[in-house]
Amino acid sequence: MNTVQVLLRDGGNGEAFRVAFQRLMEEFPDITPDSIQAVEKRAKMF
Repeated sequence: MNTVQVLLRDGGNGEAFRVAFQRLMEEFPDITPDSIQAVEKRAKMF
């Protein structure tokens, strides 16, 4: 199984992520909402 890490900086754009993930699921039917392993909020590194 391949893993993709998505980083949303400065709070990101939740709506843009939702749309992009929806398109990803359409293109790759094996990917589902259950494919998301974790959602984390991390402190800035710099």
